[in-house]
Amino acid sequence: MTEINQFISSSVEKINAFQSMVEQLSRESNLCRSAINDLGFAALHEWETQKGSSLSHLAMQQPAQRVRGLDQIIGYFEKCMQENTWSDSMIQKNLVLIRQTLETIFEIRSDTEIFSG
Repeated sequence: MTEINQFISSSVEKINAFQSMVEQLSRESNLCRSAINDLGFAALHEWETQKGSSLSHLAMQQPAQRVRGLDQIIGYFEKCMQENTWSDSMIQKNLVLIRQTLETIFEIRSDTEIFSG
């Protein structure tokens, strides 16, 4: 988890994006921020464990590879939310926010970047 914390705290943009996501998800779910923060870190840790790779390594990949990794991480977020008995509609709504946050964190600028590289 220390590696994840270091990755998120490696830039102001990443910190702000993650904190903003935590606050919005906290309001939407009526859960405290620390619970949402833990959920986020659990999803990121699950991806690292399953892939045997670090978030820092993913961030250095080509845009298309970062998008595939991002999709997998979002799947882990969804699994964590289902395990915490969030409604399907709440999950779908919040997955949009999570995707936007991860696109900021992993510097995925737009769909055109994915296909032009």
